[in-house]
Amino acid sequence: ARRLAREEPARALEMGVGRPDQEGFAGGLVDLNNAPAAVIEELPGVSRDLAERIVASREEVGGFSSLDDLAHVLDLPVDLVDRIRADVVVLPRGTPG
Repeated sequence: ARRLAREEPARALEMGVGRPDQEGFAGGLVDLNNAPAAVIEELPGVSRDLAERIVASREEVGGFSSLDDLAHVLDLPVDLVDRIRADVVVLPRGTPG
């Protein structure tokens, strides 16, 4: 799933990579650009408040280019970013065709 997200992000989005809240192949990942707050808060160390801030910020900026971009925008602690890095992807914003 991670390789598909890296090599073919549009296809990964279409297949549901990172979206365990939808039918498809989530691949054990959470898409920080498209998953709802309820899914994001399931990540280790992510509170409901932080998950809602992530969703609000991505709407404001039109999505994130990477986890590091999100971390910079929200000034997240390095240890939290490291804790969730293996569990997340950042696919393009949008609804699969």
